[in-house]
Amino acid sequence: MAQTSALPAALSEKDLNAPMRLSKHDTSTYWGRVFDFQQRINPRFMFVSETEARTSAKIVSLARQGKWRELRHLGIDEKKLQKFCLVAQSTINASDNSVIHPLFRLAAFCPVNIPIGGGMLLARPTFANSVFWQWVNQTYNACFNWANGNRCSSADAAHDRNDIIKGYIAAVCLSVGLAVSLNGMLARSKSQGVARKLLQAVVPYTAVATANFGNTALIRGQEIQKGIPVYDADKTQVGISKKAATQAVINTGISRVVLPIPALLLPYPVMSVFNALLPITRTNAFIRVGMELSVIFGCLFVGLPLAVGMFPEYGEMDVDDLEPELQKELRRSDEAIQKVYFNRGV
Repeated sequence: MAQTSALPAALSEKDLNAPMRLSKHDTSTYWGRVFDFQQRINPRFMFVSETEARTSAKIVSLARQGKWRELRHLGIDEKKLQKFCLVAQSTINASDNSVIHPLFRLAAFCPVNIPIGGGMLLARPTFANSVFWQWVNQTYNACFNWANGNRCSSADAAHDRNDIIKGYIAAVCLSVGLAVSLNGMLARSKSQGVARKLLQAVVPYTAVATANFGNTALIRGQEIQKGIPVYDADKTQVGISKKAATQAVINTGISRVVLPIPALLLPYPVMSVFNALLPITRTNAFIRVGMELSVIFGCLFVGLPLAVGMFPEYGEMDVDDLEPELQKELRRSDEAIQKVYFNRGV
């Protein structure tokens, strides 16, 4: 934990117990979430150690419990708290407080997808290339979905692993099948020039977007089958809901359909502009490839927060929309609960 420090003499009892904001952005709005996620995709969070991640999570836990006085005794002001919160949100799975592997953190998504996006866009659209790059992409997506999804404790861990493996195989088969079919259509197409270039971008996008949604649903299908924790306004767990799980997976799937748009559809028109302004990109292969990979990274870096910020990190549902048995349980225990909240996952 952070070292203690002397409290400023000017702080009154009221000031010591005054709440602090966990984010400098208003995450109840779309653009607030976009700017918040923009901070969290900083690649430096890939290198946060497990010790630092768990320390940050403990400090954020104190804040969520409203222990403002204790935090100030630790020398933590609002600015420091927001930094700890960024570290915790970027490295910890909120459903079980496990530390996310560095390669599957949100901060790793852009760097890891540079070679993947480059392979999809720059490799010749042959059968072997389509199979290989779709397999690589969906393998990474499956690992990313699992690492960032909701995970309830379960006694039947072996059964959970089997579900994940089945979901992974189905997702890869879906992705590869789509890519091969669409590339076959492209090969038979008589389009030339700009139209063909655009088709070469649209084909991988269609395959990736469809497979992304399927991958999310298949890998996180056990959440829908078993339900995920739902919480009251104080973040106290009040039950397990399959309907909340369904909403969480659908929202995440929609954001995954939007996510590939900047990375797979924008590089070609952007590179066309660069080629017109900088003729050297047409004649020097090294510079051209470097420029194309830079454009892919830029599109991912801008597009990722725009996609994942579409829905709040914690979704909400009216109690009336939950399972009947859970409704009865909640109304029996606390008549005041009107809404419950759930972790959507990234």
